Amino acid sequence: DLLHVVPMLQSLKSQRPDAHVDWLMGPWGKVIGERFPLLASPVYYAPTWRMFARTSRKVCRSFREELAFLKHLGQRGYTTVLATAPVNLADLLCLRATRAPKWVGMTRGPALYYDFSEGETLGFDTSRYEAESVEKLLGLLAMQPGQAVLRFPVDEEEDQSATALLEQVGIQ
Repeated sequence: DLLHVVPMLQSLKSQRPDAHVDWLMGPWGKVIGERFPLLASPVYYAPTWRMFARTSRKVCRSFREELAFLKHLGQRGYTTVLATAPVNLADLLCLRATRAPKWVGMTRGPALYYDFSEGETLGFDTSRYEAESVEKLLGLLAMQPGQAVLRFPVDEEEDQSATALLEQVGIQ
């Protein structure tokens, strides 16, 4: 899912090069966050709940650390939040913690943020390529959506390793 956000971040940064962008992701997305440092500053977040412990409970914060992280989000002074996926409870806590005056997002259900923020949503269209749907969020911020082309930079060693792995399973 993180790769589907990259084209939108590229479009955003090309239209607003001075914008500071934090990209909230789980620690399991670290490889992707590190590949695109000029687009956004990765902020790694693993809620304390078991459902989000994809790798190990060790990556999750304690309850006290969770509260400190949410407080830190509130102190960062965000002006706008983009939510690129339907919202779960952990996302909602983070969005509310930012207290951003504006947010835009993809959602399937009713918005839960209007009590403190001006919000706009696009319906989550399951018949569209996800990167195209995410790209359209820029229209809600008076920007032009770009082309939703997924690219992931790899070095020569990674390319050779992936090629060998594909050949082992009969894909050329």
